[in-house]
Amino acid sequence: MGFKDRESALLYYKEYNLKRRTRRVKQARQIALEANETHYFTGNPCKHGHIAKRRVNDRVCMECDSVIKKQYLIDNPEKVAEQKRNGYIKNKAKYLKQKQQYRQENKGKINALVAKRKSYIKQATPAWVGKEELWLITEIYELAALRTKLFGFGWHVDHIIPLQGKLVSGLHVPENMRVIPAIENIKKKNKFEVHNGF
Repeated sequence: MGFKDRESALLYYKEYNLKRRTRRVKQARQIALEANETHYFTGNPCKHGHIAKRRVNDRVCMECDSVIKKQYLIDNPEKVAEQKRNGYIKNKAKYLKQKQQYRQENKGKINALVAKRKSYIKQATPAWVGKEELWLITEIYELAALRTKLFGFGWHVDHIIPLQGKLVSGLHVPENMRVIPAIENIKKKNKFEVHNGF
C-alpha cells in the first residue's frame, strides 16, 4: 500500500488500529452463551436454506436437526423402539415418579378422562350382555393385572376393534377383548389392525 508521506501512513494506521480496538457488536451465539441459553437465532439461513434457531453448543440448525431425526425414525424403527424400551427400563422409577406427580397436579384432567372413558365403555356395552359376559370381562381385567405382577411390566386389556375408532367402533364384550403388553396397546392407539381372524 503506497502513501504520499509518513504522516498519511501514520494517520491511516492510527485509524485502522482504533477500528480494531473498537469493541465489536456481540454475536447472537455469544449473547446466548453468556445468558446460559441453549438456543440462539441469527436470522441468517443455514446451508440448507432454513431460517431457524440454532443450538448453542454445536451451532446446528434446529430445522435440519428435525429433518435428520425424522429420517432416522423412518430408517430405523426397530432400533428406535429398542432404545425407547431400554431407556424406560433404565429410568422406570423416574418415569413412574413423574407420572405420579402429573396425576397429583392434574387430578381434574385425569378425572375428566376417566369419566369420558367410562361413558364410552357404557355406550359400547350392549343391553344383551348378561352376568356371564360381565364375569368374563372382570376375569380379563384380572388376567391383565396378574400378568403385570408376574412379568414386571404393564399389560393392558385391548379392544381388538377400538371403542372409539375412526372407521369402525367395536363393542365392550369379551369376544372383542384381549390381554396384550401395554407398549403394544399404546402403539396401536385407536387403530383397527386387520388380523387373519378378521
